[in-house]
Formats: sequence, C-alpha cells, structure tokens
Amino acid sequence: MVAGLLLALPACEDDLRPVPSGLLQPHPVSRDEIARLVDLLASPVPPPKADFDSSDDNPKFAMGFVHPQVEAATTKLFELGPSAYPILEQELGNKRYSYSSRDSTWRNHTVGHRILRKVFAEGVATYEGRIAGKGTFIQYVTAFGGLGSWVKQAATSCRPALRRHYLQWFLAQVCKEQSVDVTVCDSAKSDLEKMSSLDPCEE
Repeated sequence: MVAGLLLALPACEDDLRPVPSGLLQPHPVSRDEIARLVDLLASPVPPPKADFDSSDDNPKFAMGFVHPQVEAATTKLFELGPSAYPILEQELGNKRYSYSSRDSTWRNHTVGHRILRKVFAEGVATYEGRIAGKGTFIQYVTAFGGLGSWVKQAATSCRPALRRHYLQWFLAQVCKEQSVDVTVCDSAKSDLEKMSSLDPCEE
C-alpha cells in the first residue's frame, strides 16, 4: 500500500521510497535522559485558565502559556532528533498538564500532545495550517502506515529528509485537489526544489 502511494509522488525515481529510514546509524540516546526531559515537560505550575475559557482579561496570556522549564526541555528533546522517537512514542499517552494554546479559545494540553506537536511534527510538517484542514502531520503519517509505523521508519533518518518526504506527500496528495490555494502549493514546490538532491542526512 505504501509503495503504491509513493509511486504517485511527482519526484525523481531516486526519491520514490517509503519514509526515509536506514540512512543513518541512530545516534545513541539515553533512555534515562529522555525520561528526565519528559518529566520536565510537565508544567511545574497549573494552567492559568480552564479549557475553553474565552475571556481576554490578561494580555500576558494572549498567545497561551508555556513555562520556561517546558520550553527548555522541549528544545533539548527536539535536538535529540528522530533517534529518540521510539522512546518518546511511549509517552504520547502521558496526560500530565504541559502547556496552553489560544486561538479562538483557550486549550490546555498534555505532555503527550507536546511531544506530538513540538517534537515529532515540528520541522517536518512545515505546511500544516497553510490550507485549512489539509496537509496536517496526522494526515501525513496516516498515509504511511500510521504514527507507529512512521516512527519506526523515521528513527534512523534525520529531520531534513523527513521534511523533504513530507513536502513530496503534500504536493502529491494535497495539491492535486483543484480547490487548494495554488500559491501555497507553488511555495511548497519551491521549498522542495531548494532542498539538496544529495542525501540530506549527509549534508
């Protein structure tokens, strides 16, 4: 099924492969260190507001809330790269409060959500949100066997290769629809073309 989907990608033959994997020997990661950082993703303070609170009484929280401890731990987990994904996948069900976001209303998010959005999707699904309801990280990984399958394959890759793979999928599966904004698709195509034809994990 995955191979059949990849054959539809508008790319060079050399790029017609599943989720980039086996490109690198995984960087050694410490399970204990990851566990320590995951613990730090749990906010040391409670959320400033309840879910779905739409009040505008405090401009300090106009964009949501992330404790500095959570920001720092997220950065360190992100920097570990895809080799840490299999261990982090086990924490996606972690329900401890982590951070809050605000669009039309206030939402409080879990540690598991922080990992999914700010470690897995960040830097890969670069066009999520550019077309309403399309091109999301979840749609992308679902197309390649689901999150578990994607994590297993991505663990021996690198983020630039995964980003290129996402862009190939985005152009093939999202931009084929006539209703999408062509300027967004032109931008995605330009971004893909700018990426080196060499193995991005060796750059």
